[in-house]
Amino acid sequence: MAITVTGPVDPETGVIIDLAELDAIIDRQVRAPLDGSDLNSVLDEVVSGDAVPGCEVIAGAIWRRVAPALPGGVALLRVTVAEDDTLEAECTGLG
Repeated sequence: MAITVTGPVDPETGVIIDLAELDAIIDRQVRAPLDGSDLNSVLDEVVSGDAVPGCEVIAGAIWRRVAPALPGGVALLRVTVAEDDTLEAECTGLG
C-alpha cells in the first residue's frame, strides 16, 4: 500500500504533514482495523455483496478511511494497493 498526500508545504518545517502524524493516521484508520482481518467481513462494500475484496475495492476503502482523517489543508491524492509486483490498483478519488 502507498498513500500520497498533497497540500501546502509548511515554511517552518518544510513538509506537508509530519510523517509520524501521517503514520499514526494510517495505523488508526487502516492497519488496526484491517491488518490480519478477514476483508470479506470488515469492508462494507464486500459485506453488502456489492464487491469482492480486490485491489480496487481495498484502495477505495482505504481512501474512505484516510481522507477524512487528514488535518486541514492536507488532501489525499492517491492510494495504491498491490497484490504482487505485477498487479496493482490506484484510487485517485471517490465521487
